[in-house]
Amino acid sequence: MICNGHLSKPFFPAFKGLDRFEGRKLHSHEYKSYRGFEDKVVLVVGLGNSAADIAVELSRHASQVHLSTHRGAWVISRLEKRGLPWDQHVETRFFQNLPSKIKEWLAVRSAQKRFAHETYGLLPGHGILNAPTVISDDLPLRIATGTIQLQPGVSHFTRNGAIFTDGTRVDNVDTVILCTGYDICFDFLKDKYILPVEDNQVALYKRVFHPTTLSQP
Repeated sequence: MICNGHLSKPFFPAFKGLDRFEGRKLHSHEYKSYRGFEDKVVLVVGLGNSAADIAVELSRHASQVHLSTHRGAWVISRLEKRGLPWDQHVETRFFQNLPSKIKEWLAVRSAQKRFAHETYGLLPGHGILNAPTVISDDLPLRIATGTIQLQPGVSHFTRNGAIFTDGTRVDNVDTVILCTGYDICFDFLKDKYILPVEDNQVALYKRVFHPTTLSQP
């Protein structure tokens, strides 16, 4: 039984000019607390749950937080309108047996009822069921108050900041936090053919592999 998870080997995209950036650089895997970021200008790159949580926490302590996303995200609340946790609302036999188009329509309708994603610059190009949603009660509020400034994807980094794909730039950045996900790997297995990884995907049948593969060359 392999229970190592897949959030152990940080993925670092090849951002142009990142090696020239003179401020602090770290992956979300290294982030532990807001302490040390007080009154700093922080650029958070990425928009998954880690990025949202880090940006929201830092927005209460840093002087300014910039959140860069190249594709936006569907953001949902931890609780649905009746006060139930979201997973209790959607992980039901009734909901899961609905046709995919109806599930998509209901999920988008619920997310958009909370706030208009296009108004906040968060509307993604992908369907709400085609990628993990961001679960955050505070992110829209922090964007609305300006403590988090949403930015498009990073074009390249400069010595003290970043230039984004729309040509805008942010200077005097103290720290860049890369919330760019993880590489799936099984480095502790001596034989790489047991669980081969291609394009960050592992081909498994019902998440298991046959024990005879352990003896294959």
